Amino acid sequence: MALKSLLGMLLGVPFSCINERRGIDSDGFVNLDRPKYAQNVPWSGPIDVDLVEECMRMIAALQRVARDQSFQHSIKEILLTIRLAIANARIRSLEERIRDF
Repeated sequence: MALKSLLGMLLGVPFSCINERRGIDSDGFVNLDRPKYAQNVPWSGPIDVDLVEECMRMIAALQRVARDQSFQHSIKEILLTIRLAIANARIRSLEERIRDF
């Protein structure tokens, strides 16, 4: 029981999907009972998933994340440069005021 839950945690598989009868096969892989129906969706019919299409969507989503993060990094650098320029201008202005005082 503990081994089963540990394997489920390591593999990221829900505890209920691990087949108790077969356990680990001769190659050392955990045999899983894959449900034909999803338990967390409102419909009861079989789930028809095109794996290639789903993978392409996931790849596109990851590319968008990378682009967005790169864009955000660029914006942060630009804002930092602007803040430094403003700080330098304020320092120069204060130095001039001190000299004129």
